[in-house]
Amino acid sequence: MTTGQAVVAIVTALLTTGGLAWARALLRGVGAVRAGVRATERAAVADLAQRAADAEDDRDYWRDVAGGYRYQLREARIEPVPTNPVPPSRRRSQP
Repeated sequence: MTTGQAVVAIVTALLTTGGLAWARALLRGVGAVRAGVRATERAAVADLAQRAADAEDDRDYWRDVAGGYRYQLREARIEPVPTNPVPPSRRRSQP
């Protein structure tokens, strides 16, 4: 018996003994797992996007609060310390 004949014999045996149903079930299972993974990934991406939006909202809020306090200090003729703050990104680029 050659290899080709053996493969044909195995495929024939599988198909006649419910192998086709087994193969379909296997493929459906793989498809279901993939669909579940995609759904989980979509949920994770949506959660990260929501967290990023929340972080931006918080950042903008606190920036506005700090600006308001700085304005109040200047109106009261009090100089904030430091008067000209340097952000960390510009401090790293200075020699």
